[in-house]
Amino acid sequence: MDEGFRQDLLNAKTPEEFLSKIDKKKAEKDAEEASEAAEPVVTGYKVLADTACPTGIAHTFMSAENLTKAGEKLGVPLKAETNGSEGVGNALTAEEIAACDGIIVAADKNVEMARFDGKPVLTVPVTEGIRHPEELINKIENGEASIYHASADAKEASASGESTGRNFYKHLMNGVSHMLPFVVAVL
Repeated sequence: MDEGFRQDLLNAKTPEEFLSKIDKKKAEKDAEEASEAAEPVVTGYKVLADTACPTGIAHTFMSAENLTKAGEKLGVPLKAETNGSEGVGNALTAEEIAACDGIIVAADKNVEMARFDGKPVLTVPVTEGIRHPEELINKIENGEASIYHASADAKEASASGESTGRNFYKHLMNGVSHMLPFVVAVL
């Protein structure tokens, strides 16, 4: 026991004063523990990610988790937005987008891209976020991502190396994901 605190207790003149000193010490200790336990506040993310798959269940969240863990491992603050079956989770804000070094879009379905206008964007299949997250983060950090221009959407898709077949697949799977609840309801 802290000797100063012990002396305060011994010098208490009434039971109420004694209990008051104990309460005060407990409040100080609780506040100290709370400040130690608090997670560090991230003031800005260097890399952002937007993950999505047609069904929005497994791959979306696995990709987001692997990218986030890789960011922690590399010492690069990363925030991952998920476009899952329940909608958008952990949404990227305009301020975060404006302040980041670049964005990784790991998606097999269409995501809101116009908000990334003028930022370095790396567009890859969702499985790349699962299999090679560190490589993707390093590409952003090394300036290997091209600047996205919202007005040139079709050019961006072809420049990212996506074939017509890949684009067809994305649109087909996006439609399947919207029909899945109806198919399940009928069965």
